[in-house]
Amino acid sequence: MYERDGAQCCFVSESGVRCTAKKTFGREYVEDKIRLRQRRRSDTEDAADAEAREKQDKLLLALTTQGFKKGEAKKATETLAREARTLSREELLRRALALLVPR
Repeated sequence: MYERDGAQCCFVSESGVRCTAKKTFGREYVEDKIRLRQRRRSDTEDAADAEAREKQDKLLLALTTQGFKKGEAKKATETLAREARTLSREELLRRALALLVPR
């Protein structure tokens, strides 16, 4: 990027004007953009966490509705908590049943 940008700061204002600095770059540009990116990533992670919690709540409800004791169902749900972000509700239910029903 250094060569591509000709050693020039690559900050572009909202009005479309590019910063002309070539030696000292304004830290406020970098910090402002980093904060925005972190906030966006944090929002995305918060949404994924909320979705995972919702899956866990529905899994607990499904298991207790099927007659499993709340304590046992909660333990199975907590065991699968890390996987709740990546697995479908159906797969979570299958795995929970595999934990709860002896073969």
